[in-house]
This record gives sequence, C-alpha cells and structure tokens, in this order.
Amino acid sequence: MEIYSFKAFSELNKRRFSKLIKDGFKKGRKTKALVQGYFKKTKPKYILICENAEGYIGAAVVIKEKNFDYLDKFVVAERYHGLGIGNEIWAKIKRKSRAFCFRAAPNNPIGRWYFKNTTGHQKEKEFTVFWVRIKKSVIPDAIEYCINKKSTLKVVKVKS
Repeated sequence: MEIYSFKAFSELNKRRFSKLIKDGFKKGRKTKALVQGYFKKTKPKYILICENAEGYIGAAVVIKEKNFDYLDKFVVAERYHGLGIGNEIWAKIKRKSRAFCFRAAPNNPIGRWYFKNTTGHQKEKEFTVFWVRIKKSVIPDAIEYCINKKSTLKVVKVKS
C-alpha cells in the first residue's frame, strides 16, 4: 500500500477515483457520487491517493483558499474501514497543510474521530465545521467558507 500525491485530476484515473467515492460513502442502499463537472470545477492544491494491488482504497482532495486549505474529500473504501488507512492519509494531510478546515454532516459515521483529531470545531445548522491549526483570527472566515461551500456530492441509489 502506497500513498501518492498529485497536483491535478489529469494525473490520476478519474473513473477509479469516482468508484472509490461511491464505495467509501455507501450507507445501505444509498451512496454518494461526485456532482457533474467536479473534475473541471475543482482546482486542488493536492490530491492524495492510497493505492494497493486492488486499486484506489483511500483518498483526500485539498483545495487552497486564501488563509487556509479546505479538505474537500476524505474517503476510504468500505472494506478498508477501520484498518488505519484514514489515519495514514490524515497524517500526510497534516504534514502537507499547515492549516485546514472541512465540514461534516451531524450523522457522519466518523464524526467522533473528527472531534478527537482536530484542534477545533463549531456546530452549525447543517454541518459541524472542523479545523486544524487555523489561527483564531481566521476561524470565522473558515466557518463561513465551509457553511457556504456548494456540495460536490449527490445521493444516488446503490446499483444491485
């Protein structure tokens, strides 16, 4: 298993990345998929891909904003949940990004993990906004960004 870093989606297999997103966000008969145009509209600072002989098994997409980075995607393939792959990707994000934030729905299955592994959070109406090493003076901007960021995932039915 290796974790590779890329600067653009053109450097990776988009079909395999999309499949990983659907697999990692599966909940019963529903999952999430990338919105149309995601690869064209999203301008990553870097993309981390965890890969083994079976393919992409974990990933993170980080976007550079003015005073912080935004963790746009953080996913591990369903059959690899609980094996520490997310921890390894997280450690690499923390090495590559000085300060970053992201949001998670209140029912996110790894929400408790986020509370333990971030330096701060604020619960909002639709999301909890989390941050790591963001300066106190920048936190309001990070929260506003996270709240107003348009979703890049859509709910879809799992194909039988």
